[in-house]
Amino acid sequence: MFVRNAWYVAAWDHEIGRNMLRRIMLDEPVVLFRTVEGKAVALEDRCCHRQAPLSMGKLVGNIVHCPYHGLQYDPSGACVKIPSQDRVPPSAKVKSYPVVEKNHWIWLWTGDPTRADPSKIEDFHWLDDPKWRFGGNYLHVDANYLLLVENLLDTTHLPFLHPDTLGTDAFARSEFEVSREGDRVQVARWLMDKPPAPFHKQMGDFPDGLNVDRWQITHFAPPSFVKLDVGSAPAGAGMRTANDRGSRWMNMWNLNAITPARPEVDLGHAAHADQGHLPAGHDDGEGAAGKHGPRAFAGREPRPGQGMGSDAPDRRSLGEGGAAAG
Repeated sequence: MFVRNAWYVAAWDHEIGRNMLRRIMLDEPVVLFRTVEGKAVALEDRCCHRQAPLSMGKLVGNIVHCPYHGLQYDPSGACVKIPSQDRVPPSAKVKSYPVVEKNHWIWLWTGDPTRADPSKIEDFHWLDDPKWRFGGNYLHVDANYLLLVENLLDTTHLPFLHPDTLGTDAFARSEFEVSREGDRVQVARWLMDKPPAPFHKQMGDFPDGLNVDRWQITHFAPPSFVKLDVGSAPAGAGMRTANDRGSRWMNMWNLNAITPARPEVDLGHAAHADQGHLPAGHDDGEGAAGKHGPRAFAGREPRPGQGMGSDAPDRRSLGEGGAAAG
């Protein structure tokens, strides 16, 4: 069972072009492409005649040609031509999904199209903010997508899964507060006046022996968006009450847009946004723990020769046997 009256990320904007891209989201086959004018389109990837995947056919101008019997569909999903007959029945059509491009992602509404309000799309402005640098990709996990939400909300696993990068012995007992506002949940964790985690020490360029105040504030929004505000600052710097934590010391955002998908098209739209010190020549590949995909960073320019830890908090996209996210 899925929440269908909601926006989900279907793809990165650069993936959609004059090719036809197939996705299976929330158990529905979808074909995505751009019109000649550049507008993103999402149609049901299943011909109304014999259920053939339209993505296996041809895109001619703005018309999709079915590979089986040649039925032709316009961007609204209406069949406009049947080669074997003159009459096109009004019922000959496929589902057309509301689509919005925002924050470098292609957003798809799978529910009642009359309720598709673009203003309800979750905020991921970091990906468009010139103050931040970003990059990102997919991360695939063969599990129920709600397990990822739980993983990101409860980060007491860090000392055990990431002991050499993000975990410290004290973090599992860090102060935490859970709050709820409407349908949103926030879990705030603080670890005060303790040695920094190795990754934080390296990103923040903290000197040996310096204790820090560390925060990890996780924001959940339905149906499956999780954003983590993560950082460290010298102990006593007042970050717990500051409104501008992102402008000083080590700070980054771990951004997750999670879309349930079939295993053959698992998607994981994940990104990091960082206002700490950036690595010179950082690697966008898989890190040492093998738990995270390409990273996205933003913030101040790197210091010459500065490196970066290879691990980061889990950010995975899951689904019913697979997943898609960001």
